[in-house]
Amino acid sequence: GKNSEGLIKYINAVDTMIESTLNPKFKLSSELDLTLPDDNQFLIELWSKGTIKDSLIGSTTIDLEDRFYGDAFNQAKISCQLLKEYYTQKVKAEKPTSDKIQRYKRKLEEVNQRKGDVEHFEHMRKIEFRQLQRDGKKQPQGTIEMWTDIFVAVERYPQYNLKTLGQNSYELRLIVWETYNVPKAEGKTVTDSYVSATFESSDWSKDPITLTTDTHFGSKDGHGTFNYRLKFSFDLPGEPRLKIQIFDFNTLGSNEAVGGDSILLKPLCRKLRKDGKCETERVRLYLTHPNHPGEPRGEVEIQMNLVTKEEADNHPVGDAQNEPNENPTLERPTEGRGLGAYLKGTFFDPSKWSLPSFNLFGFLKYLLIIGGGLAGLGAIVVMTKFIQFLLSLT
Repeated sequence: GKNSEGLIKYINAVDTMIESTLNPKFKLSSELDLTLPDDNQFLIELWSKGTIKDSLIGSTTIDLEDRFYGDAFNQAKISCQLLKEYYTQKVKAEKPTSDKIQRYKRKLEEVNQRKGDVEHFEHMRKIEFRQLQRDGKKQPQGTIEMWTDIFVAVERYPQYNLKTLGQNSYELRLIVWETYNVPKAEGKTVTDSYVSATFESSDWSKDPITLTTDTHFGSKDGHGTFNYRLKFSFDLPGEPRLKIQIFDFNTLGSNEAVGGDSILLKPLCRKLRKDGKCETERVRLYLTHPNHPGEPRGEVEIQMNLVTKEEADNHPVGDAQNEPNENPTLERPTEGRGLGAYLKGTFFDPSKWSLPSFNLFGFLKYLLIIGGGLAGLGAIVVMTKFIQFLLSLT
């Protein structure tokens, strides 16, 4: 990287050359110190080893200042910290008998809860796939899978150990509980949302596995209830990751991706091997979309339980809300389901139908008059036909 003072720091990994492959797996992790705010640029280059001269394959650049101050995760942490300090001061300033102190304490508890949700997934790094570009080439020269974390010095976390783990088989049980604040698609007055989870491995020979929940129709505030279990089986070694997205369902056109996030699963595997179990609390993921930078794109509340294949075989659970429905028991939601919810926001929305107000006895009176008139008209027609019949006999 290079800052405003012209200081350049290098990480040279020449000794990590991998031969005869189009998909090298370097598994490298490094640290650099920097000062913010400052114009720090992080340049990553991939080179091809030559007999006489090495050649540049492609590169990508990350603006570390923008990454730190513009990252939604860091913004959430900073916001929670400021709110915590604000309400803590309010509680200290009020008298113990004040009516306001209980309100401030409740607000402080809410802030602490949200701060806990944000920090719970702090160790699950956000993976990104960056295209490698080179001057004179219009097409990308490859893709690099990586992540970049920026910590305040006092909050520094240990580096990840990216060495390949031993061969193991696992089952990931993902529970999608609820969604919140899902934005409406253009031209729609409600959201018809479902959650998609895609399991991806670094093994290019294996296709991604995508599972989806059912659809919560007709939500006016972007809230959806699912209580839906999705299961994925996979083996290590590998670099498994889970991509979670919210889609807006369309009957005629294609379903629209609203927002998403990626979770690296290997830390969960390490926790399982270390502690003998790995189950997360219910936490919210705050989703983003590359076409809407800096704009919140909904939240999804999930819970994950990782078990070994042996444990999965001995204590199986069902998909969705199917049996065996345990650990935990999932209730099948009724809100947002059914024909009425499906038709919400459309021309056929039953909530838009209304009958004019009328007097019941007046309505019956007119009904009798109309019925009597029709009966009399029918009698006249029958009599006319009978007279015509008699005349035909003469």
